[in-house]
Amino acid sequence: MAIRTLSLLPTRLLLAAALALGATSPGGEKSAPPVKYDITGHIADISADFRAKLTLSGNHKPTRTVTAQADGSYAFRGVAPGSYTLRPSHAKFTFSPSFHTVAVTNHDVPDVAFTAHMIGKKKQ
Repeated sequence: MAIRTLSLLPTRLLLAAALALGATSPGGEKSAPPVKYDITGHIADISADFRAKLTLSGNHKPTRTVTAQADGSYAFRGVAPGSYTLRPSHAKFTFSPSFHTVAVTNHDVPDVAFTAHMIGKKKQ
């Protein structure tokens, strides 16, 4: 009988470890942690002196805001799957397009691009 109890011990330890790592038990008490992805892109024609803000909203989640880097690049990290609206803003610029709608499914969303246009400056 003691041998039988000892042979079950590794199985119980494996089950406990699997549950701790997010596996679902047969009763469904615990689920795997949600998978998250990145939305990245670039704002063209904006000076390093004028860093735009970008707002990500949608998917019944709180709005998130990031500031573009000096080179115009930006990233929203750890975004849950869903549909989002991404909108750049800056007091001295307009943007084309004015927003993007992106769908995060089972992969990152790269290369979401905008072009900045200084307010009052004539387009060439």
